[in-house]
Amino acid sequence: YNEILYSSQILSEDGIIGLDDCTNYSDDPRQLNEVLNSVTSFLANNKNWHVAYYSFNDAGWPNIYLSKIKQNHHQV
Repeated sequence: YNEILYSSQILSEDGIIGLDDCTNYSDDPRQLNEVLNSVTSFLANNKNWHVAYYSFNDAGWPNIYLSKIKQNHHQV
């Protein structure tokens, strides 16, 4: 959480925070991922931020990108 908060403070107004592999599976499926929890907490406490993009890398792990700027959605 602190890393996301710090990044949000040093970015330009149109900056984007990207997090690779934002979910992960552990040996215990009941254990929540720290990165996903941090993103959720950050968005809950910083209402001017939102998910700008969500994608999957070549290995199939999800990536999430946060922004303060509302994006126009385009189909790819």
